[in-house]
Amino acid sequence: MKIFILILLLFSNSAIAWKNFENINVPKIIKPDAKQRLLLKKGITAIQKDNLKEALNNLVPIADMGYLKASVSLAKYLYKSKHMKLFKLSHKYHYIAAKHNMWQSQVVISYAYLQGDYTKKNFLMARYWLDKAAYNGGGSQIDSLYEKLNQISYKQAKILIEQKKYNAAEKILKPMAKIRYKNSKSLLNSIQKIGKNGEKKQKIVEKLNTNNGKKKQAATQYHLAITYLKDKNISKEKQQRALKLLKKSGAPGNSSAQFKLGLIMLKGDLIKQDIKQGIHWLRMSAEQENKDAQYTLGVYYISGTKIPKDDYEAHRWFKRASNNGHIKATHNLGITYLYGIGVSSDKPKAMYWLNKAKKNGNYKSSQILKNQNNNRASYKENKKYKNHKTHDKKEIYEAVKGHNWFSSIKGSDKYSLQLLVAFNFDTLLKFLKQNNIKSSYFHYSRKTDQSQKQHILIYGIFDDYESAFAYAKKISNDFKKFKPWVRKISAIEDETKL
Repeated sequence: MKIFILILLLFSNSAIAWKNFENINVPKIIKPDAKQRLLLKKGITAIQKDNLKEALNNLVPIADMGYLKASVSLAKYLYKSKHMKLFKLSHKYHYIAAKHNMWQSQVVISYAYLQGDYTKKNFLMARYWLDKAAYNGGGSQIDSLYEKLNQISYKQAKILIEQKKYNAAEKILKPMAKIRYKNSKSLLNSIQKIGKNGEKKQKIVEKLNTNNGKKKQAATQYHLAITYLKDKNISKEKQQRALKLLKKSGAPGNSSAQFKLGLIMLKGDLIKQDIKQGIHWLRMSAEQENKDAQYTLGVYYISGTKIPKDDYEAHRWFKRASNNGHIKATHNLGITYLYGIGVSSDKPKAMYWLNKAKKNGNYKSSQILKNQNNNRASYKENKKYKNHKTHDKKEIYEAVKGHNWFSSIKGSDKYSLQLLVAFNFDTLLKFLKQNNIKSSYFHYSRKTDQSQKQHILIYGIFDDYESAFAYAKKISNDFKKFKPWVRKISAIEDETKL
């Protein structure tokens, strides 16, 4: 009853009368005197005893004067409250703290804008406050909120495009295009090319609908193939039918079909084993951001099973799979950092990724962290990787030719073809000469884990996956025998960035 009366008294004033954060009066920071410091001490003691009345009596007056520590203490304490009005009051003090560069409070305000808590939903303001939190020390601790913000913003941008609200969509897509989130840059480029007459605007919507139709058809073919394959008594005829369906659905870019097809070819369960084609389909799926394909490639590279062992490639694929939410890949990424496998050893990064895996229920990560915390890491495990040779990215990749053409490409969401991987440089030169390739190509080299040099040839630029795949099917027989595969420009940029 006392708490109820206290709440009524508290909210008879303007403490929670504001409707948006912009209406909150933010005081200037003061240098507290002895009396104010004493009130802060009493207030913190009251919080520790969970005495709401004493905490409010001591902290509210000095927080409203501009005593930042009082604002932060109140914000954290009231934010845990289940009472709606007290929870709203916590947002007032979080906003004051956020305006004075306290990153934890900036995260709270960002989340409030994202959810529409005590203010209108505003994705731009949510990103603004999250960027400030990152700048002020939030770091990797706010990654999950960034991911959630990007997912919601991307969906909202697509809805706005379908509703022909292009200006609003453009504002949302601009910051996402800078970080190359999904195909946000492609959508943004399309919007920016729109003419005043609005005819091109309609084409964007039509293109989106056409692509969605192709994807739905590919998904139907994939699910039908899986239905066939689940049958334990499947006939040879149905096996062939399932494989044809997987290829049909994989060609337009269905990453699940590409992944399944790759596994079938690698294992040789239903057809004759074809390791090169299996890896080819796995890579196609991985480039489409299929986390299972990315993780599987990492496992093959780190174990040297069926393909040459390459620790850097393993680390790279584990990292991409982890960024897409694959828990086992997150654990493996932590291990690569811990022991310097394919990357320079970095214990803080190792602890970060292992902790992330542990939080998501990975038992192995929790055991390794326990050993690390107790300083009882296995001597044998450390000795195993003690002399392990690693390469920094600068040592691994070396841009050789075509850099000017490649760097001039606008649109990292576009696609290209990897035509050749050769251990002998003369093979690459011979290939270029035989096929009269003089432009629109990029050649770079890299060192494998065994310090062998590979020469990689990238050719052509395509607006979407379907166009690149169609071109790969039409090119000469000489090209085809090298089994070209479609790659995203952004992935090549990440791989070759010095």
